[in-house]
Amino acid sequence: MGCTVGVGRTGALRTGLTVITIVACGAAVLGSAGTTAAAPLAAGRAAYAPVATATAVTPEAAAMQEARRSGRPVEVTELTTEHRKVLADPATGQFEAKLNAFPVRTKRTGTWKDIDLTLERKADGSVGPVMAAEEIRFSGGGNGRLAMVTQAGSDAGFSWPSALPTPELSGTTATYREVFPGADLMVKTGVEGFSTYLVVKDARAAKDPRVQALSFGLTGSATSPRASGRQTDLVDAKGAARFSIAEPRMWDSTGAVGPVDGKTALTSESPRSRTAPMAMKVANGHLQVSPDTALLTGPDTVFPVVIDPALSVKRENKYWTMVWSNGSEFPNHATELARVGYNGWESPYFTSRVFYAFDTAFLYGKHVRTAVFSHKLVHTPNNDCTASTYGPGVTLGITGAISSSTVWGGPSWTDTISTNAKAHGNASYCSGYDQVDWAAQAEVQKYAGDVSRPTLTFGLKSSSESNRDGWRKFDNDATLNYPLLSVTYGADPNAPGTPTMDNATGSGPSGFWTTDSTPTLRARLTDPDGTAGGQLRGRFEIYYNGSVLLTSGTSTAVNHNSDAVWTIPAGKLVQGTLYTVRVWALDDLGYESGSWSPYIQFRADWTPPATAPTVTAGQAGYTVGQSGSFLFRTPDTDVTSYCYGLNTDTTATCVATSAPTVDQTVTVASMPKFGPSWLTVRTRDAAGNLGPVQRFDFRVDGSAPVGWWRLDGNGTDGSGGARTLAFTGAPAFVDGRWAEFATDPTDKALSVNGTSQHAATTVAGPVGTSGSFSAAAWVRMNPTSNNYPTAVSQVGSTYAAFYLGVQAGKPSLILRSADSLVALQSTLGTEPMPTGQWVHLVGIYSAAEKKARLYVDGAKVGETTVTAPPFAATGALTVGRSLSSGAPSDLWPGAVDEVRVYNGVLDESQVRTIFAESRP
Repeated sequence: MGCTVGVGRTGALRTGLTVITIVACGAAVLGSAGTTAAAPLAAGRAAYAPVATATAVTPEAAAMQEARRSGRPVEVTELTTEHRKVLADPATGQFEAKLNAFPVRTKRTGTWKDIDLTLERKADGSVGPVMAAEEIRFSGGGNGRLAMVTQAGSDAGFSWPSALPTPELSGTTATYREVFPGADLMVKTGVEGFSTYLVVKDARAAKDPRVQALSFGLTGSATSPRASGRQTDLVDAKGAARFSIAEPRMWDSTGAVGPVDGKTALTSESPRSRTAPMAMKVANGHLQVSPDTALLTGPDTVFPVVIDPALSVKRENKYWTMVWSNGSEFPNHATELARVGYNGWESPYFTSRVFYAFDTAFLYGKHVRTAVFSHKLVHTPNNDCTASTYGPGVTLGITGAISSSTVWGGPSWTDTISTNAKAHGNASYCSGYDQVDWAAQAEVQKYAGDVSRPTLTFGLKSSSESNRDGWRKFDNDATLNYPLLSVTYGADPNAPGTPTMDNATGSGPSGFWTTDSTPTLRARLTDPDGTAGGQLRGRFEIYYNGSVLLTSGTSTAVNHNSDAVWTIPAGKLVQGTLYTVRVWALDDLGYESGSWSPYIQFRADWTPPATAPTVTAGQAGYTVGQSGSFLFRTPDTDVTSYCYGLNTDTTATCVATSAPTVDQTVTVASMPKFGPSWLTVRTRDAAGNLGPVQRFDFRVDGSAPVGWWRLDGNGTDGSGGARTLAFTGAPAFVDGRWAEFATDPTDKALSVNGTSQHAATTVAGPVGTSGSFSAAAWVRMNPTSNNYPTAVSQVGSTYAAFYLGVQAGKPSLILRSADSLVALQSTLGTEPMPTGQWVHLVGIYSAAEKKARLYVDGAKVGETTVTAPPFAATGALTVGRSLSSGAPSDLWPGAVDEVRVYNGVLDESQVRTIFAESRP
């Protein structure tokens, strides 16, 4: 039966908790809530081991740590840009980001400086802003350049055809009086450009040919024109557009309040000014502007008339634009006011919309606590400066991206945020400004999680674009940081690590068991802000039957990179029921992890098997050094394994069983000792509960030889193995050790000369040299200069796996771990090998113990730990020699008798027995 999870993150959980959800279900394995998991956990107990998560300290975390240490807000300098500043606030544990569409600071001098567009006189006599995003210079008077902008090694600007007077400075504007009779020239700085305003003060000046065909010289390294919609780009020598000249406009002073002259003329049209676009031509190093004749010299014209060409740095990224229904566009304009709504106050009528782009990529994965869009409102059409609202409000929304090709209508509107109808009053009467705010937390949070949308664009339009009372003007003021997106945020906790359960057994994700009726759960919690993110808590929930809540509980607060711990209350779990565990995390500000932890599933069983198993022999008898089989059976159907120990009460070795009610064959690899032995056996269920103990006693017999050559005048194998020795070099048979002692005159032994005579089986030798084995022989050695005389060996293709004989004059057992000239391992006796007398040698290798032993005349004289087992030699069993580089070597000088080999270990009693029965 499948299962689903019906629990999600709810508002009730926003209390600083970590949530672990446990769901009981059928055979289906859960993944995300309500789905089937795609990737299981790692199997085994390792899945339950808490793992310390190494979390790098983020710049925000480092700043918050310093803020909490110092008790004051600290700037996250790594996040500072022209458009952004982020502070870590120790009082709230949150981060406060100030985002600006316009550059509000610059690093032109190597350190961040706030934008200050106030004009000042420079040391070289020019005029320029205290600090702008780019180098901007105006003429200090005289001939030459009127205004110049420098950006990234390129510059462009306007020159004036005649000498200029010393300018009068007022805020961001420089005024050059009487450049023509009755006409002043004003230049206003923006963040990345400037605007020029020829202020025509009377009708006589309007008739001046120089006004009616206004011309500016172009100067700088980027002066080649390229049309771009209604604006003209200026291109450098490499063909890159570096600057833009906006479509010029002109306006008169209709609707202006009080007397207007050259000193008071506004660089932005009055609320009811008559306006008109102007034609421009950029050619031959000049910008020629053609004013609208009807507006310049018409009978209804109210002077002064202002003529406005402007130049700005051209950026590929557009951080703001304004579009009008009459076709005018203002991408990244340096000085224009932002107009919103329907301008139905003076012909030509049009509708305006404004768009601002903010870099919000740094908010990905963060929890946005508040977000407010603010702007500087400087004009609404009402004449009452105290009115709080007036006409249709301004609607803020989220839109598509803007670019240099954005035209009327603007990008598509995807989210409408809210409308604000706040009024400031007619700019002609009402000085100053009002801040207008729109709350945008939900929308910023929505897109903060969208990695495909690193820039968030806000649009402003009137809520009624046919009602002129909704007309608004906003000031793009970089000095005062307008427009501004203020965001407070914190990082969501990371998704918790895989939940764990103390003392659980089995494999994951759905095969874990516990014997505890009140098991303890754990979940590793981490925060991207590290310890600066505050403490974390865990809330644990248990579900069964897919969606039925069983119980829940809350852990105490823990630090970053620590385990939340909770114990399931008594009486809640039912034995054998499958539960699923999930985790999510919340910090002490209520921020939630964005996704579930990996899951685990478990069952509980605290009742051990009731019956001891039955144990019977699985073979006729058992031999030292050989494997032995046994049969286990139990009537308890919940048993999953048998655990046993050989000659011990500890049942540490466990083997799985798939059918406990039928015989289970269990094989012990090697019987370690001769005589009585026993097995201790218990059953174990899936949870790890052990049943009653059963003891099974049995006897281990000594090993029987797999080869026995008496060498009484022939090479017959007396063990029944039928491996006959063939002789090389016509060795002789001499009186054996019994004949020598007059016990058996017929006893013979093989005599070899140490140079050419030896014997070997005609088929592969009987000894399995990679496992346990023993070799024994009576030997009598003649004096020799050979350093490695060998009595018995079993060879491979190139060398022997074991050598029983003498090394450097002492009895020895030599093992070789590879069929090559490497890895010799020797076990030596303590006394020299006597010559001319019979000696009984026994060499033993125990694979289970990884030991080599040497016995001389029934007594152990050497024991060595074997670091690598002998190789599996499949060649002949040889007597009187070994093998080196594929040729016979290490030949024995003397006699050899009673050769026995065993595929097992002889214990000391057996060694003494075969030594004693061989003596006369």
